[in-house]
Amino acid sequence: MKEALSVLVLLQFIVGYICVGLIAGKINKSFFRIVAVLLLGGLGGFLYQLIGVYGALYLLCGNFILAYIDLKKFIPVMGSLGIAMIFNLLFDHVASMIDIFLGVPSNFSPMVYILIHQGIVFILSTIFCILARKLLLRRLPQGLASKEGHVVSLLCFFTYAVYLVCIFLGVGLGNTIQLIQLNLLFFSMYLVFMLVSFSFYSRSLRKEYQVKEKEVEYQAMHRYTSEIETQYAQMRKFRHDYQNILSSLDSYIEEKDLSGLSEYYRSTLQRSSKSISENNFKLDDLSKIEVKAVKSLLASKLIYAQEQGLDASFEASERVTEIWLDPLILVRVLGIFLDNAIEELDRLGSGSLKTAVIKYPNSVQIIVENTCGEKVGHYRELRQAGYSTKGEGRGLGLSNVDELLGSASNTTLETVIEKERFTQILYISEIEE
Repeated sequence: MKEALSVLVLLQFIVGYICVGLIAGKINKSFFRIVAVLLLGGLGGFLYQLIGVYGALYLLCGNFILAYIDLKKFIPVMGSLGIAMIFNLLFDHVASMIDIFLGVPSNFSPMVYILIHQGIVFILSTIFCILARKLLLRRLPQGLASKEGHVVSLLCFFTYAVYLVCIFLGVGLGNTIQLIQLNLLFFSMYLVFMLVSFSFYSRSLRKEYQVKEKEVEYQAMHRYTSEIETQYAQMRKFRHDYQNILSSLDSYIEEKDLSGLSEYYRSTLQRSSKSISENNFKLDDLSKIEVKAVKSLLASKLIYAQEQGLDASFEASERVTEIWLDPLILVRVLGIFLDNAIEELDRLGSGSLKTAVIKYPNSVQIIVENTCGEKVGHYRELRQAGYSTKGEGRGLGLSNVDELLGSASNTTLETVIEKERFTQILYISEIEE
């Protein structure tokens, strides 16, 4: 009987670990992790023989530690653990009802009964954990890592804590079929109440998010309109300059001074024409970006850089209609990258700024590369709050980037510093439905 109990606890630990990974979207399948799960589960079986059902607290702590090692995010781990354990407890009661209905305890040996029981729990819990993750990503694009996800995480973990208290009370009162049925009814009602509350909460969040998105679009349109007005003013200035240029040619033509005209063309007109042509060509690919907030930000920053006499260019592999990241986060991150690049080029007095957006079937890659000085620190130092190569009171930009992207599980940031080139590469993958 003791062996059967140890196997039961081990299976419960394994099922819990898999379910937490399904909710979090990451299951570590390495050899060392498998060994760790088996050892912790085996130790849990030993503790259960000493302290009984209160060993559930050990299973909770063990799975929390393993999940935290992978995710490094305290509250999202609490949420993943809470949701997974709620399903495990709920379907453990469902499996007990099925076992009694089918007469499994009396017709099979304890070991076979445990395998059948845990098999039912595993199948049902796995299915519902997968569905729960899809629902979370549909309602909360950034999952449990977002601020709204933190609220959901705490609510789910508190719900699981309530369930545990009911289990402990049930053990104290003596588990009977009536008590199991009562607990199952209570668990189901509480779960339905939590789901309904979450539905209203997520609907409210969606409306708030839509308002923010409209605000971002409005700001993007305002910025775009400002750029159009700036371009129109520049065109008026160019038309005026063009008229002056034509007037300046009159004297050369009237005097038939071809050598002077040729020299004037090479020294003045040709250089100006080349500069205008090159700058316009370098930003042609902005027309391929159809995400308004991103397009307007890139246009305003790169045009500003060109107006400062900097060599700024943009490339896009193909038309980009969607980027799977909150526009507020994306605009702030790109703004930090471009501002830092322009400041560095201003400090150096020379160099180039190259920006690119590369589209893949299920992801987008954004690259910002600029010339940098020789004394740029290591990228880990640059991303620490307060560290800067630009003077005192600076250096919050890249640490803010890490904080902003920390809530987006579908992003990866790579920083490369080599041969006096500083490159930020942001990978944004499509969010699974």
